[in-house]
Amino acid sequence: MMEEVHIMRQLQHPNIVKFIDMFDEQDKMYVIMEYLAGGALFDRVVSKDHYSEKDARDLVYIFLSSLKFMHERDIVHRDIKPENLLMSSTSDDADVKIADFGLSIHLPNGELCFHPCGTPNYIAPEMLTKKGYSKPVDMWAVGCIAFILLGGYCPFDTGPEDRGNKKLYSLIKEGRFSFDPSFWGGVSEEAKNLISGLLRVDPRKRLTVEQALQHPWVVRAGSELAARNLQENLKNFKAFLGKRKFKAAVTSVMATNKFKSLLSVRKSSQDDISQEISPSEKADILPDDADEGGTSPADVDVEVTRDSELEPAPALSTTSDVESAATRSG
Repeated sequence: MMEEVHIMRQLQHPNIVKFIDMFDEQDKMYVIMEYLAGGALFDRVVSKDHYSEKDARDLVYIFLSSLKFMHERDIVHRDIKPENLLMSSTSDDADVKIADFGLSIHLPNGELCFHPCGTPNYIAPEMLTKKGYSKPVDMWAVGCIAFILLGGYCPFDTGPEDRGNKKLYSLIKEGRFSFDPSFWGGVSEEAKNLISGLLRVDPRKRLTVEQALQHPWVVRAGSELAARNLQENLKNFKAFLGKRKFKAAVTSVMATNKFKSLLSVRKSSQDDISQEISPSEKADILPDDADEGGTSPADVDVEVTRDSELEPAPALSTTSDVESAATRSG
């Protein structure tokens, strides 16, 4: 948490969620963040009555300019994904904020990191090969986001039968994606060229943030891009978002039921022990603050791990609560 706070203090940028203050007590830390009232960016996009290539380009420009600010300070976000792109305003579509710096890291002087983390669909290939990675992982993630904004679906995605994400990771490591003509027929070649440059497997050949900001599509006149209507792709975008929300809800229910089951098994085990031992023996085993069922408050204290840590199973994507304050147990 202290590393996240240290990084947030350095990131005073109009399109990065603002760190306000921190209060550290003996057993808790309170982090005060900017209140973002506008909700998730993708929810705002699918609510539009009209959607064009200019709308997508303007958002990509915001991501790139924010990343430039971070990368100039040797900060790598490592978890750029839809859930971490939030709206500050309920009316201003340009007031986008990059949030959740819990996985961000400071990598000065060309240093590399070897710990894989992030959210499966947006992880760069070099994270999976464990050969070391740096700033280019953020560029890969922006390429995935740009792909979704223009095509309405994720470039790297597999079905629920892909247990452990083995097929997904194979696609990512090979950089195997395609521009389906039924969705990309009306998208400019320049836009596809930018995405191809961002989704290069070799991080040394991937576009840097400075190169991407100078790309012809990014600097192209807005009036030309506004003429490219993406209304049909917006329908696919809505289906993609609905599928993601359904998957997140199902995963959440499964996780809750599993947790309840574990608590039930633990309590049953403690009850069996209580019936087999004498009161004096029980006092030696159970803490003073244990209840009659043999379960102490410590037994039900859950260690919450960030859902975006790289795991064999699909991670449940959860938008960070940047509403007012976050706490952690000491």
